[in-house]
Amino acid sequence: MIPNHVLVVGPPHSGKLRIAQEIGEELESPTINQDSHSGLIFRKKLSTRYFSTNINILVDEYPGARADDVGSDSAKAKALEEWAGEFMSDEMTELRDALDGLIFCLDSNDKLEHLERCLEILESIRNVLTPEDAYAWPGFIVVVVNGLPEEDSCLAIEDLALVRGLECVNLKQSGYNEYNERLGLGRIKELFDSHEWSSTSNEVEEKPSTSNLYEQRKTVQIQSMTEPILAAEEKETNEEQPFELSEILQRLSLEKEKAAGMQNKEQKEAYVRKVIDEIIDYI
Repeated sequence: MIPNHVLVVGPPHSGKLRIAQEIGEELESPTINQDSHSGLIFRKKLSTRYFSTNINILVDEYPGARADDVGSDSAKAKALEEWAGEFMSDEMTELRDALDGLIFCLDSNDKLEHLERCLEILESIRNVLTPEDAYAWPGFIVVVVNGLPEEDSCLAIEDLALVRGLECVNLKQSGYNEYNERLGLGRIKELFDSHEWSSTSNEVEEKPSTSNLYEQRKTVQIQSMTEPILAAEEKETNEEQPFELSEILQRLSLEKEKAAGMQNKEQKEAYVRKVIDEIIDYI
């Protein structure tokens, strides 16, 4: 199966690895270098009741090396702009075309001005991802913040994302909100489960129809009732009769006598099945 690709990008300590590790079933996990998380690929299998697919979760980080000094807002912005410029270049066209999703992680400890600049850059990336002849990119884009839900910065990021038509998820949240919508990592998993992936395998077992179930049930009952009628000798029993309907018992007794008089075994079996079929339908 051809794998799908999702890009998770953000600065250090913004929740990228947690997302990559928690999604789906792990097929292959990379060796994590503490100096930088750029270039990590988590190979996963995602299975739901409707489909199964393989996903490569690509992790990228700016700056490229954590040893780089990006303490100031201007340095952070420059590092992101350099990354975004490379990502939006013609050389990255094939990578962009292969993506089914983009998860943009932010550091809630950054100043609001920088966070707003980050979302502006994300808007530019979304415009590049959208084909010229399409209204919107068929993949999904989500903004992720990894901070306390009540922090002003987290609330501000959510507002800034909302006005740009971007969904924002806080990794520190969980459960459901007042609208019964999933929060935190649960919402990200929901996005993966509900997305229309480019490559999937349908593993849903076809359920038998109601009519097929009826026919199967009837066949089992016919087989269980045919044996005693075809028996050469009737066995005496003191057990309670399985049916309380005297008419059905009388009918079975009469049909048994008719079947016993038939010499041809195949004819006898066909006749018995016909009788039991009629009785089952009557029941």
